[in-house]
Amino acid sequence: DWLASPYYFSMTPSERSRFQKTLEYMVENDIRSVVFVYSNNAWSLAGVSMLKDELQKNGQINLVGEFKFNQDETDYRTDILKIKSLDPDAIYSLIATDESHGIFAQQLKDLGLVYPMFIDNSRAESPVLRERFLSVVVDSIYPAPQETLRNQEFVTKYETRFGHKPAS
Repeated sequence: DWLASPYYFSMTPSERSRFQKTLEYMVENDIRSVVFVYSNNAWSLAGVSMLKDELQKNGQINLVGEFKFNQDETDYRTDILKIKSLDPDAIYSLIATDESHGIFAQQLKDLGLVYPMFIDNSRAESPVLRERFLSVVVDSIYPAPQETLRNQEFVTKYETRFGHKPAS
């Protein structure tokens, strides 16, 4: 079994398991309606498909709207007003780039709207997003992998060998 191999390293849970944990968190925090916002690209579309599958299995949260954007979108305000009219409990963003997600979050704030914003951990922990848009993404909710002793050992060995921490 390759998972039992001492040469297999995975410090990040699968996307599906992260979606499952996020939905469990939503239920525990009384979030019963959600809107998806996402990019029109392979990564976002695959994520939305998987998230919808998990949403159906969960059965406790309603998808009340979907908004698909071109990857280079810069003006989300019209769609944000449509989101407001749907009155969701939360927004789940699978917008594919740091720049686009940051602009979306900024325009949401500029319009005075506040929703719990769920994002993928790869987006949430992006130094680019944090440096450019920290004030509008600081409260984002995402499933971060639990730190373990083995994770720390790997990072230490990696940093010793290559002079920097792993990128993800």
